[in-house]
Amino acid sequence: MLTPKLHQLVAPSSKIEIMIYQYHRLISDECIGRLDQTQVVDMIKNHARFDLMNENGLAVPLKMKMALSLVPKSDDDI
Repeated sequence: MLTPKLHQLVAPSSKIEIMIYQYHRLISDECIGRLDQTQVVDMIKNHARFDLMNENGLAVPLKMKMALSLVPKSDDDI
């Protein structure tokens, strides 16, 4: 089975929501930060940093840096 690539799933104008969880064996998963709906095109910028908030919408002292790259269509795509 082929795994789809990011550019096959979302367009740069799409919106994405990210949640970050802390996992511990003794307690259940805990959401430690989230990024509400952000356009994928904003994540393509290499120096973009995003403030995270908790599930109540309050800012948390975490920042996330993520860089996505657009890839041209390759011969590997079927």
